Amino acid sequence: MKYTVVAGDTLYGISRKNNISTQEILALNGWSSAPPLQIGQEIIVAKSNSNTPPPSNSSTTNTSTYTVAKGDSLYAIGRKYGVTPSEILALNGLSPSDGLYIGQVLKIPSKDSSNTSSSTITPTPTTSTPSSQPDQKTHTVSAGESLYAISRKYSTTPQAILEENGLGNNAPIYIGQTLKIPSAAPKTTPITSTTTVKSTPTTQDKIVYTVQQGDTLYQISRKVGLSPQQILALNGLDGSTPIYIGQELKVKGVPKVAPEVTTPSPNESSKTHTVQRGESLYAIGRKYGCSPAEILAANNMAIDATIYIGQPLKIPAKSTAKPVNPITPPPPVHPTPTPPAPTNNLRVYTVQSGDYISKIAKKFNITPQALVAANKLPQGRIYVGQQLMIPSSTTQAPSQGSNNIKNQQGRSIYQLNKVDGKGVFTSGLRGPIGSNYRMSPDDVQKIQQRLVQLGSLSSIHNENAHAIAQRSEGVVPGNGIPKTLAAIKNLQNKYRLNWWVESPTRAQMMGTNVFKYGEIQPNDITFKFLREFTKFRLQFPHPITGKTEVAEFTNFVRSGYNQYYDGVGYVGKSLPSNVPLKVYTDVGLSTTLAQAMQVVSSHEGNFDAINSYDKAFFSYGFIQFAGGGRGLAPVIARMKVSQPALFKSIFQAAGIDVTYTTRNNDIHQGELIIQFPNRGTLKGIEAEKALRGDHQLYGPFIRAAFHPDLIKAQIEQSVKAYAKPALGIKLNIQTSGFRSSTVPLTDFINSAMGLGFAIDMTVNKWIVKTGQMFSDAINSIARKRGYASYEQLALIDEREVIQEIVNKEGPADKRVADRGNSMMKSGLSFAKSPSKGSGMIA
Repeated sequence: MKYTVVAGDTLYGISRKNNISTQEILALNGWSSAPPLQIGQEIIVAKSNSNTPPPSNSSTTNTSTYTVAKGDSLYAIGRKYGVTPSEILALNGLSPSDGLYIGQVLKIPSKDSSNTSSSTITPTPTTSTPSSQPDQKTHTVSAGESLYAISRKYSTTPQAILEENGLGNNAPIYIGQTLKIPSAAPKTTPITSTTTVKSTPTTQDKIVYTVQQGDTLYQISRKVGLSPQQILALNGLDGSTPIYIGQELKVKGVPKVAPEVTTPSPNESSKTHTVQRGESLYAIGRKYGCSPAEILAANNMAIDATIYIGQPLKIPAKSTAKPVNPITPPPPVHPTPTPPAPTNNLRVYTVQSGDYISKIAKKFNITPQALVAANKLPQGRIYVGQQLMIPSSTTQAPSQGSNNIKNQQGRSIYQLNKVDGKGVFTSGLRGPIGSNYRMSPDDVQKIQQRLVQLGSLSSIHNENAHAIAQRSEGVVPGNGIPKTLAAIKNLQNKYRLNWWVESPTRAQMMGTNVFKYGEIQPNDITFKFLREFTKFRLQFPHPITGKTEVAEFTNFVRSGYNQYYDGVGYVGKSLPSNVPLKVYTDVGLSTTLAQAMQVVSSHEGNFDAINSYDKAFFSYGFIQFAGGGRGLAPVIARMKVSQPALFKSIFQAAGIDVTYTTRNNDIHQGELIIQFPNRGTLKGIEAEKALRGDHQLYGPFIRAAFHPDLIKAQIEQSVKAYAKPALGIKLNIQTSGFRSSTVPLTDFINSAMGLGFAIDMTVNKWIVKTGQMFSDAINSIARKRGYASYEQLALIDEREVIQEIVNKEGPADKRVADRGNSMMKSGLSFAKSPSKGSGMIA
């Protein structure tokens, strides 16, 4: 059944009208979060019966089957059929660490043992269930509430609420959302033991640990006597999941492993190694004569697991290998290493659009459980572009192959070619080049070679410098090379080389203020350009298709903001206009504001755009998230948080990582951490400065912009970092009849065009300057037009406001003029919004 949206409707109101939860409406319509509603929009509100267990054909079985659907959890399925999760796990031969996946068929045990001839289990809780489903508590989310606060109110945990509602670990909640509150777990009879229990339990005796401010997973593990991996496994988390203050973590339920002696005798079967600062799995493997994959297998760790300082690792026994003496390493082997022989037990498959676990398993004639186990998939989730190890029917946990995947990543997949003049001019010039000089034939030959390379001089110029010199007393006269001298002028005109010395600031940056038209002086700007101008060509595989992508860019960017002439300005190819508007609306934008954001992005760059020549050091993406402690690190952190597996394969594999802080449960600030082969690990601004000159490391940033999930992360960060702050600007309006220093911008500026320009200026000027510009423009127009009341100001022509800002600020800042004029020509509507901007951002 469908429902047609009418004026005043909200998702919560519609759910109440149709006796259905908001979460069910989201699931029925395939929405991940509540979208903005449009009058006349039809949405599905009928409860689906597709998940009703099919009747069994057997008249003797006491089980039924259930096909896992989107949003299901083991707990929810158990509640539906009146059985416990452990009973479902036991009947299906699963362990608590095995995840569910869409399409998985589960056997459901019958709770009525006397009705063995029944062919269908009615999904109704049995009499042993403490409370029936209709009596279950629900909670409607109010403004300012957090998941943690709600859980405290009902004496439960955030994880239990998320699981009860079929939500993921990081799923957001929203105002008006109806949440099912899990009933309190029945008290269990304590297990008697002959061991005397202390009256005051220690930290290690606690069952649940509440995360405190400043806690890290490693610190908690030390307090409770478990490893970080054990804590993650107990709580169904993976290593990329952040912990938060107030989170309750299970810290009991697995055997505690006592630290093993780190100096074992030669005859014992295994050893333990404590990870030290700077150590890698490869280095540890070399030390003990085993592979990283063998260490991971011995410690039951995933192929993409990370290690940390102080972590105890079991070292597998090797029958013939001996530990390598760390003081006297073996001599290096210089011949090219032979690649490992292919194994018949392992294949790698890249997930395609439309794939799901059961489909892939059927394709390779294996069980879904084997595929999940081999790849240690968190909750059985996969994503497009993910590389899965496919085990054979004889093995479910391959011990080799992780290196085969990693060898396709890292720096090696980014092939950088560059063409400059440094090889041509290794010894500089002996003297000047020009029509009034008698020139060295070697100098002329170098200039000609470079001019040909840059396309300014034909390779068939017939001006052989040494042949001319033989006829002219060993030198080349100015009148002997007319084509070469014309090519010099051509080059100077094409690249406007005089521009680089027209201002003292640029001349100081270039290290010279000398320019002579038609001539080249040793170490003048023309010579510097010929020697250092570089064409870069970067090749890399598309993150999904594997097709080779090419990015080409050059240094010497002619911009008034250039502060680093060796930096580049790469516009990019991943176009915002190619991204469906639904991607923008999925992150909370209305259709109107999504269109405005696309126009804003046209002023900044494409998703893979890079700017490394101005004061921001390194800017990236369609909003040009700037370095220097501004938006760059947070957008990279957004990718890490929202898509940890992709972030690891693209960024971390190449030595790029990020740390970040949070504010109001969201990413606030960050700091890049980059490992440079010849400079070690650098952080923050120092890392960004070094990144400017490491053009091969541009590759991960550009490549990431070709994956739709990481594109969405850029859009989400732009909304949180720029669009929301822009719409929250307060104006200082002072007219003869209306005065306020806190009037919302959206009271007077609420059209798509006006808000688009406000966001654009927030990106470049931030909210303080943007608010001042709009306030000054509105006050100025009010004086000219005689506007004296709030009602008159609310009807102000927003095109006139933008034009006023362009006229006043444009002469001093060309960006304001260019972007204001572009916004007015964009085709965006300048019609006022009746809601004054309300609902444009969820």
